[in-house]
Amino acid sequence: MIAFVSAFFGVSGRGTGPALAQRRSSGLNGVRSKRNSVVPARMTTDIKTDVPDVLKSILARKEEEVAKLKAEVEAAGPDHPIAKRLAGENEVSGVFYSALKRPNNTLTVIAEIKRKSPSKGHIAYIKDPALLSRTYWEAGASCISVLTDYEGFGGTLDDLREVVSEQNSYKDEYPPPCPVLRKDFTIDEIQIAEAAVAGASAVLLIVSALGEKRTKELLDACNRIGVLCCLLSDGCIQATCTL
Repeated sequence: MIAFVSAFFGVSGRGTGPALAQRRSSGLNGVRSKRNSVVPARMTTDIKTDVPDVLKSILARKEEEVAKLKAEVEAAGPDHPIAKRLAGENEVSGVFYSALKRPNNTLTVIAEIKRKSPSKGHIAYIKDPALLSRTYWEAGASCISVLTDYEGFGGTLDDLREVVSEQNSYKDEYPPPCPVLRKDFTIDEIQIAEAAVAGASAVLLIVSALGEKRTKELLDACNRIGVLCCLLSDGCIQATCTL
């Protein structure tokens, strides 16, 4: 099993470095749910009401964004790419999970594209996410995480599309392209479908923000939509309850 250790979003001042995955981490093996959903080994109990005020405000903003997206997709009708993705059964690609596999005692790096965070402020000036993704690929990164929340983190879905397009251009080269994770505050399955249409191989779910029931629902949505799920959790108890 691969233990997935995610970079924290930075809403409470914790680490901002790239996410790392190890085959074994501090004696704790990662847990993988059905169809290759990757769960972190380093994970408090699941209480949605205990989320920080900054996170609460972000989640409220996400509800507004989701409502707007749903209205747009509904107005476009069943031929909208997101509507089609939601309507069908899609096989989960194993490319992201496979990219995390490394021999024992080696690290797998998920390199991150993040301009800022609510707690740290400005982090990096990133004019060309695609070019940065090439640098990560050349340096040996296995996967790339792209922040797509604009107000809090300075990222957009266009950043993700550009990175996916850049990485896909290396499909006949070695090393192979880096699979891309959409790192955002996912609260609804339509965001998962949106990520899939944009080319993401995986999405992030924050267990403490969603609660146990909603996390399970979105895990099922990931399996149906065909996107691998990475869980960000604060404790082994929480992960066990969720799975």
